[in-house]
Amino acid sequence: MRQKFHLFDAFTMALTVILTLVVCWQGLSTPPQSDYDCIRTVGPGNCKEKVENAAEYHKNPDCLGIGKCHPASGQIVSHSHEVLDTCRTSTERYHLQHITTIGWDTDNDGRKDTICNALHSCP
Repeated sequence: MRQKFHLFDAFTMALTVILTLVVCWQGLSTPPQSDYDCIRTVGPGNCKEKVENAAEYHKNPDCLGIGKCHPASGQIVSHSHEVLDTCRTSTERYHLQHITTIGWDTDNDGRKDTICNALHSCP
């Protein structure tokens, strides 16, 4: 009778280890939550004065977040768009993370003085 308990204990321990590994693997392999914001990385301008949502920017209703943002005054000096790895949306769907970076000349002197990053995701 004692041998059955040892076999049961070994089975329980093995099952516990396997479940722990599965849970850890899922946690480590799940993409991070998507980030949706307008961030000023350089300069005096308020990047959130002019905001365009990602669905309009990409002409795709499934895009989430901010497609483009910049100060109210001045003009665009530089523009770039970068697509990063997958992120998880609030609805648990997986999208690609996009960053649109706008360099802005807020005082119209011909030099970039503010940089704004718009963060969004699209399927």
